[in-house]
Amino acid sequence: MAMVSHQFSQIPYLGVRFVALSDDRAESYLAFGTRVGETLPSIRQLREISLGVSQDLYPAAHGAEG
Repeated sequence: MAMVSHQFSQIPYLGVRFVALSDDRAESYLAFGTRVGETLPSIRQLREISLGVSQDLYPAAHGAEG
């Protein structure tokens, strides 16, 4: 059993059944990890974009009241 976003439930997987949660207040967290000392510009840019989107969508999770 796993919790996945709605987008993943739209992909047909053989033998997999998706069931919607009945509580629309359900939350999940996303972690972003890299190797120690990672220097690739693409990884840095992906991290910055991801953090920016997260801050825009969920300011309270970043210590701002929005």
